[in-house]
Amino acid sequence: RLPRASQRWQGGARCAYPVYQLYFHGPRGRLWMRCFTRPPRADDYLMAFQALAGKAPLGLVFHGADITASAEIMAWREAQREFWLMLPPPDIAKA
Repeated sequence: RLPRASQRWQGGARCAYPVYQLYFHGPRGRLWMRCFTRPPRADDYLMAFQALAGKAPLGLVFHGADITASAEIMAWREAQREFWLMLPPPDIAKA
């Protein structure tokens, strides 16, 4: 579905109180993770997405947080041409 994406990642946000985590699993077993003592904010998500975006076209399936609620994140997402952020519905596991 993403023929131009040279990298494909899965990731999300999760909470194992008192630790909040953003994580991404990439090609060849690559892992990116950042932990917080508070729920991640919009700038935390943007920093994480920007860490992945860059040199090569990339697709990221992201779950665990409703980032569509952040106008800042959605504006950044719309401006990207080589970074495809796919957001499955939050209740997809219940289907």
